[in-house]
Amino acid sequence: MNCAAIKDQVRIEEVMGRVVPLTRHGTWYRGRCPFHADRHPSLVVWSRTQTWKCLTCSPVRDDVIGFVARWQQCSTAEALQWLRQEFPLTRRSPGPRKPVAPSAPAAVVAALSVRDQTYRAWLGRLSLSTAHRQALHARGLSDQAIQRAGLVTHAPGPVVGVSVTSGVPGFTRRAGHWYVGGPAGFLIPVRDVSGHIQGVQIRMDDSRAGKYRWLSSAGQPGGASSGAPIHVARGVDDIVWITEGPLKAIVAHDRLHHTVLGIPGVGAWQAVPAMLADLHPHRVVIAFDQDADPATRAAVTQHRDGLTAVLQAAGWPVYHATWNGPKGLDDALVAGARMTVTASRLH
Repeated sequence: MNCAAIKDQVRIEEVMGRVVPLTRHGTWYRGRCPFHADRHPSLVVWSRTQTWKCLTCSPVRDDVIGFVARWQQCSTAEALQWLRQEFPLTRRSPGPRKPVAPSAPAAVVAALSVRDQTYRAWLGRLSLSTAHRQALHARGLSDQAIQRAGLVTHAPGPVVGVSVTSGVPGFTRRAGHWYVGGPAGFLIPVRDVSGHIQGVQIRMDDSRAGKYRWLSSAGQPGGASSGAPIHVARGVDDIVWITEGPLKAIVAHDRLHHTVLGIPGVGAWQAVPAMLADLHPHRVVIAFDQDADPATRAAVTQHRDGLTAVLQAAGWPVYHATWNGPKGLDDALVAGARMTVTASRLH
């Protein structure tokens, strides 16, 4: 089933209503954007056009496939596969339809200090399976790097021995007990510039519907949306690299020893300038994936140039990294691919 068929079959408000509670206003809906700390609802979903846009962090309107790709941090093909699996019987009918109602009102996302404390206590009780450790070794990470990053195996179920409060993404309360959801896989703590754990991403064992998913409990009792925060792997100097995804950032940091930002997608860089203001780099290197598909590469280049223009306007020297062979920065570094870093000529 192609993109047009999926968009004809699945209603965008039903898909997005699973991720974030939506309030109906006639033929459109509003909610809190899951891609940034949205205190005042800025996400708009238009039922008639089957499109959405965050008035704060999205430069253009997008469709349901684009939303899933950004939320799941996956490719278009993986987003299509996820939609086929999650909405196999849904058929689109004319006119607006109320989204899937959440089982409970959304909780306000807990303060960063609360999330950090809760995640640290919970993750500290977990360990890493042999299979996941071997997979991470294959990605080029040593045991020391795995431990520093705090990567552990995840199995959803009841939370034992950890104090949890409402508003910590991933946790939900049922029959007086706290549970953590999400698919099985290994967990990637996503840290801010100060090392606080602001959220958690799951590298799923079953990757048929995409490789990554945010640990989120939007619309569930006591739960909250995870958003899609940028991971910061702090380095030893004032050079900052920017790549795609927390795990890539962790691997790249282990090889480069510079600070590496792992953004949740090439178009989700709006929070980068504020982070750089805290990091005070003297050089910024953008190292997005080197996609083989010409159309994908052109889209990635467009986002790279957009980020470059904003950073240059703010006064940061920007460089672009390219290489031959592996698609991602992490795999290129592990493979020893020749890396070319050149100053941006964009003006």
